[in-house]
Amino acid sequence: MFSEDFDQRIVSQGKYFFEQIRDEKPTLFNTKKWIGRTMAWVMSNDDFKTQLFSFISVFPSLQTSQALMQHLREYFLAKPDNLPPILRHLMKLGTRGGLLGNKVLQKLIAFNIKTIGKQFIIGETTFRAMLTLENLREKGYAFTVAALGEKTLTKEEEIHYQQTYLQLLNDMEHHKYEWTAFPMTGISLNYVQDWGSAPIMQISIKLSGLFSKINVMDFENSVQEILERLKPIYRKVIQLEGTLTIDMEMYQLKNITLEVFRRLRSDAEFKDYPHLGIVLQAYLKETSEDLSKLIDWGKLNHLPFEIRLVKGAYWDYERILAEQKGWESPVWLQKAQTDMAFETLAREILNNSNLCYFACGSHNIRSIASVWETAKELGVPSSRYEFQLLYGMAEPISKAIKEAGGHVRFYCPYGKIVAGMGYLIRRLIENTSNESFLRHSFVENLDTEVLLQNPQKLLKQV
Repeated sequence: MFSEDFDQRIVSQGKYFFEQIRDEKPTLFNTKKWIGRTMAWVMSNDDFKTQLFSFISVFPSLQTSQALMQHLREYFLAKPDNLPPILRHLMKLGTRGGLLGNKVLQKLIAFNIKTIGKQFIIGETTFRAMLTLENLREKGYAFTVAALGEKTLTKEEEIHYQQTYLQLLNDMEHHKYEWTAFPMTGISLNYVQDWGSAPIMQISIKLSGLFSKINVMDFENSVQEILERLKPIYRKVIQLEGTLTIDMEMYQLKNITLEVFRRLRSDAEFKDYPHLGIVLQAYLKETSEDLSKLIDWGKLNHLPFEIRLVKGAYWDYERILAEQKGWESPVWLQKAQTDMAFETLAREILNNSNLCYFACGSHNIRSIASVWETAKELGVPSSRYEFQLLYGMAEPISKAIKEAGGHVRFYCPYGKIVAGMGYLIRRLIENTSNESFLRHSFVENLDTEVLLQNPQKLLKQV
C-alpha cells in the first residue's frame, strides 16, 4: 500500500508522539486512581469483566434493594473468587446488613458507577457541560457535543431527544461571542472559525434517537420522519454558524443514515451551507464503496461536506449478530484489516480535501501518524483536517498531537449517566479489550516498534 520510505516516516512520527507521552497514562489506566485500579482488575480477569459490564448495564433498572441483591448474587456469587477484595467486602456488607446494608450497598454501587461515567461525560446538566467545554477551549481543544441516549422506543422519547439538542444549542448560543476561535498554525489572525475553517459550535447526533420506528424495511418513511425532526436542529446549528455531524450506528442503519445525510445536504434550504458532516466506519467492508460514492456525489452536485472517519464501536454486536443469522460478517474480523482500511480510507479523503474536511477519529498512534504523514505528503493545508478523540480517554495522546501543532477536537457526550449506559459499556469494552491500542500502550507497555507496525505487513504475516 505504501512505499518503505513512507512507512518509515509514519513510524518516525509515531515514535515522536510516544516520546512526548512517556511516563504518562490516561486516567482510565492510572492505577494511582480508583478508576485505574478497577480497570486493572477488570483486564486481569475476563470472567469478572463480563460479569461487571453486564451488571452495570442492568443496574439502572434495579429500583429496589431486593432486586439489587438478587442480581448481585446472580452475577457475582457464582464465581466469588473473581471478585476484587473490596467488592467481596461490600457483598458481605449487603448480605449481612439486612435492609439497611442493602440500601448502603445500593448507594455505594450507584456512586461508583457514576464516578466511572463522569470520566467520559462532560456533564449531566447544560450548566456543568458548558463549564467543561469552556475549560477545554481554555486548554486549546475544540469540541463536538453529543446527547446521550440509545435508540428511542416511544414518540415521547423522540421529542425529548430532539428538545435536548435544541436546549443544548440555546445554551451554547450564550457563548457564541465569548469563545475566541483558534488561529491557524503559525498565524495569529483573528478568525471566526477554529483553525481557519472549522466552526466553533459543533454537535453530533444519532438518528435512531429521532425516530423510534426506524426500520430498513420502511426505508422511505424512516428517512422522512427523521428529516422532519432533524431539520429544526440543523436550522439552529446554522443560526449558530456551527457544524452538525451525523453519527453512524449499527450496520443495519447505515444506508438510512447515508440517505438522510445526502438529502439534508442537498436540500434547497441548506445546500449553500457546507458544514454538515457524516461518520464513516473503517471496520465495515462496504465503507470503501460508500466513500467513493459520496465523493462522486459531492463533486457532481458541487456540495462540499465533512467526514469523520472512525474504526467503529459495534464490532462485537455486528460479528455476533451475523453469526447468529448465518450472514456474512459486514465487519472486518481482524484488527489489522480495520487498521489498514482506516489508512487507505483516510488517504482517499485527504486526496479530496478541496471537497471534504477530514476528522481523524482514532486513539491509535499508528493511525494518527499515518494521517499526519499522508496529509504532509499530499500537501493538504492544516485548515482542512483535524484529529478527534473521545472525551475522558487518551489525554496524553491529545496533548502530544496539540503540542506538535495538530488540531484536536474532543467528542463530548452530555446528559444523564443512566441514559448513557450503553455508551459507557461500549467505551469500557472497547478500551479494555485484548485488541485495544490504549491497553497495549498504557497497560501492557508493548514495544513501540510493535505498536507502530504497518497493518498490511501484519496481514501478510498472518
